[in-house]
Amino acid sequence: EPIVRRAFSTEQAVELWEFIAGYRTMRDACIDGIARMEPEYYNKIETFMPDEPRRMLIRSTRTPTEGLGELVADGRVTVEKFNLFFREDAEAGRQQARRDLAQFDGLSVTSSLGNNLEINHADATKGRGLLALAAHLGLSPEQTMAFGDGENDVSMLRAAGLGVAMGNAPEEVRAAADVVTLSNDEDGVAYGIEKYVLTGR
Repeated sequence: EPIVRRAFSTEQAVELWEFIAGYRTMRDACIDGIARMEPEYYNKIETFMPDEPRRMLIRSTRTPTEGLGELVADGRVTVEKFNLFFREDAEAGRQQARRDLAQFDGLSVTSSLGNNLEINHADATKGRGLLALAAHLGLSPEQTMAFGDGENDVSMLRAAGLGVAMGNAPEEVRAAADVVTLSNDEDGVAYGIEKYVLTGR
């Protein structure tokens, strides 16, 4: 069960949804805990996701929903997040969108899949989530440990008592961590837990 929630106001959600419609991207909205995508995008995922693993990820985690704009504007729902997915050859457009979104107050804009932008409420970060969970459990920040390999993990790695970057993480993520473990393919999380928790090093 959620112990804390930071979501957009209805007015903010509508403003953002209308704004991001101006980009030639695939987009979705997380509403009441469900990631929803308009069928026109869901049916052409391959245009924006050239590799099958990421296509499978999107298909398995998104619910096709007609009239998503109307749902975003429905004040009875909670709009938690927007995702933009750019074509692999549109990196300049993705970076421009990131700069454009800086004009909005109260946002956290990160990325996790290389060609996407994740738009959240400014307080809806993994770092704040980790600290909220620690407080809920009666733990201090120093008693926490986190692993990450993407830009959207940076706030969590910085907030944790021990932030551990995966060996396959980009340099900006490694720089935010206290230590670096092995890669995903080398069981880096298990190695990090064994090294820094179970053996007390």
